[in-house]
Amino acid sequence: MGFSFNVPSVVMLISGVVLLSFVIFTVRQINDKCAYYLKLMMAAAALWAITNSFELALSDIGLKVILSKLSYIGTCSVVPLWLMFVLNYVKHQWLHKRGLGLIISIIPVIVLCFVFTNEFHGLVWPSLEPIEIAGGIRLIYGHGIIVFIFAVYSAIVMLFGTVVLIGFLNSSPALIKQQVLLMLAASISPWISNAIYLLGYSPIEGVDLTPIGFIVPGVIFHFAVLRFKMLDIMPVARHMLFNEISDGVLVIDNKHRIVDINPASSEILGINEEQIVGKHVGDVMPVFAELFDKTGNDDRIRNACFKQNEKYIDVRISRLTDKNQGFGFMALFRDISNIRKTQEELMRAMEEAEAANNAKGRFLANVSHEIRTPMNGIMGFLELLSETALDPVQAEYVNDTKSAADALLCLLNDILDYSKAESGMLQMEHIPVDLHKLINETISLFEPAAKKNGTKLQCFISESVPVSIYGDPIRLRQVLNNLVGNAVKFTENGCVTVRADTLQDADNNELLRLEVKDTGIGMSRETLDRLFKAFAQADTSTTRKYGGTGLGLSITKKIVDLYGGAIDVQSEPGKGSCFTITIGFEPAEHTGAEAAAGKEDGYEGAEWSAGGGKALILLADDIEANRKLVTILLKKQGYEVVCAENGKAAVEMCDAKVYDLVLMDCQMPVMDGYQASQEIRSGQGLNKGTPIVAMTAYDSDSDRRKCKAAGMDDYISKPVRVNILKEVISRNLERGTKGQ
Repeated sequence: MGFSFNVPSVVMLISGVVLLSFVIFTVRQINDKCAYYLKLMMAAAALWAITNSFELALSDIGLKVILSKLSYIGTCSVVPLWLMFVLNYVKHQWLHKRGLGLIISIIPVIVLCFVFTNEFHGLVWPSLEPIEIAGGIRLIYGHGIIVFIFAVYSAIVMLFGTVVLIGFLNSSPALIKQQVLLMLAASISPWISNAIYLLGYSPIEGVDLTPIGFIVPGVIFHFAVLRFKMLDIMPVARHMLFNEISDGVLVIDNKHRIVDINPASSEILGINEEQIVGKHVGDVMPVFAELFDKTGNDDRIRNACFKQNEKYIDVRISRLTDKNQGFGFMALFRDISNIRKTQEELMRAMEEAEAANNAKGRFLANVSHEIRTPMNGIMGFLELLSETALDPVQAEYVNDTKSAADALLCLLNDILDYSKAESGMLQMEHIPVDLHKLINETISLFEPAAKKNGTKLQCFISESVPVSIYGDPIRLRQVLNNLVGNAVKFTENGCVTVRADTLQDADNNELLRLEVKDTGIGMSRETLDRLFKAFAQADTSTTRKYGGTGLGLSITKKIVDLYGGAIDVQSEPGKGSCFTITIGFEPAEHTGAEAAAGKEDGYEGAEWSAGGGKALILLADDIEANRKLVTILLKKQGYEVVCAENGKAAVEMCDAKVYDLVLMDCQMPVMDGYQASQEIRSGQGLNKGTPIVAMTAYDSDSDRRKCKAAGMDDYISKPVRVNILKEVISRNLERGTKGQ
């Protein structure tokens, strides 16, 4: 075995020794992750240099190949270790990814496997050419595909690391910028040497001078660590975290004495450093003394908020430890006066907004009650008047008055629904709905108006649409009424088509699609842009000609939004409009007449069963006109009616006699209907099981729940509709009979 040192081998050996000395003497006492990867990187470079040194000195070709393979351990380790060093230095977010080191090392490990099995495939060194030199033999290694793959990998890793460093450089303080610039300078030399070798321009044929190139970064890192305190974070932390942050910092020893204070603390507390350093923290801020008295010197984090010098201050005290030994505390605090003030203002604003919203709700409810109460008499007596013998002119006047009353009631309902939707009080039921029946009844409702306009009204329901679904029948009917009503209103001598079918969304969820298409006046682009806003119509001439509040579509959109659906409209002036609604749905088992179809108040209008019998009904209402109207309606059907002017009178009458049904107004003097119902239901009175039907001008979900909680069985809102009154009375009398 020939062995002879030559100039390249000696230089390589010196490089390896220098790099090892850097690892041993320069960074051996620095124990953070950065230093760890820096030491490993320099050790890998030293291994690379020393194995290359002996490979150049030996003459035996077999040993040369073995040493070249060993040198690749250092070669393949340097690049990933350099990247890990950079990522740890800048605290890159990738450090939190599990298996990062494994991912970075995959290609180097694969390359090493190819290196140590080269004799079987020749993908690393396809050729080995020995040449004689003075004093020995030099082996020229041919570069296979694996060498170039690793070169590309190394270039990508180096480029990425360089980009990371440059990005960190731009956002770093001056002290850190110096260190980053040194790192960038240090990384240039070895990779230039490696590129020269791979491109075939090495000054010494067959010799890779890259390990020698690591001398430059070794020297740079040596001076950076010793002179510029690179990898020592304390000067940087002191400069950035202690002196520059806007939060106050106090350092407190185990005896609770203040040993240091940053400038922000002086400003927040209004105290000079000289005044408090060395003093007991409790003498400066009593709240600190209370915190320590409760917890002692344990490792718990302490939080508190206190007021000092008219400032609200939030403080967080953490334990300072070194090698699991506590040696003091760090108090981090900030002035939260502005935050506290903003919170208080926000709370006041929220309370005021809530109060205003509640006041608006009460106002609207009261307005509704005060309008519905007289409307009950107006609409009821108009209905009775229309059934009397009238001449044609009188009949026309009565019908016009009824239409005006209906329009007023519709306006009131729209305003209340819009107010509920705006305040988030619009609630949706989830009960079985007979969808086919609901759609067909909507069509039937508007057929007279369509016929009057000379418009054909048609409906197509796909076989894929289930008969019953879960939903809110009243709100679904409201949506259809708005869309079909608008289509009929704005179409003359044309056609209105209602279609219902199903489709699937991108996630294969089944959706219900309702389409209302007309050949009416259509809308311009400007109108479409504001179509779903409150009080929006095409223009004032539209309002004058066709009427309406402009709230219907706004309410419709809010209902569709509550369903989690979407509404789309396409329109062209003079050609008509097409509204399409898509909502998710859950099929319900069709139960025939039991499935709701969404009539007003949730009840389906029906003819009163023939021969009401002589059932005795107690009517409690404080308004004489209401008592008179309902009494006439009930007596026309053969019922006996007894009246009470308030809840107390109703309770006394129920204590004295059995009734088949009680119609109870909710708002009455002396005793309201809620309390009266509760007293009738309590104890073992004669009418404990008698059906009680609420009859009130308040019309909201909360009012319905309140009636239910008071023991009432059913609910009718004013103005009372004759067909609904018939249905509710019939149903509850039948229920009462079955219950006896």
